[in-house]
Amino acid sequence: MSVDLAVENSTSEFNRDILGARLRLPIAHGEGNYCIDAEGMAEIEANNQVLFRYSEPSGNPNGAMGDIAGIRNRAGNVFGMMPHPERAVEKFHPSSDGIKVLKSVLVSNLIHA
Repeated sequence: MSVDLAVENSTSEFNRDILGARLRLPIAHGEGNYCIDAEGMAEIEANNQVLFRYSEPSGNPNGAMGDIAGIRNRAGNVFGMMPHPERAVEKFHPSSDGIKVLKSVLVSNLIHA
């Protein structure tokens, strides 16, 4: 199954090169989602820590709070996401949008190397 993602306007280098993009990436989880209390959600939103959100037309397949599909830590040096960009890089994959995500991460690491 693949999902649609919106690339959020974050202060992170991880997604700087793809801001505003719409991506389609596979998911491979049957359960599990991003959960946080209201205070924590307000904090990550205020700190622009959300990198990717599930979006239409596929919507939020797992009930993640705030439609969060990818997030970074407050320091901005670690990020995680539920969809699998590594499963969207070959011609036989459902899309090649994973290349955009992986390149953006690689560029951010080169900037800080």
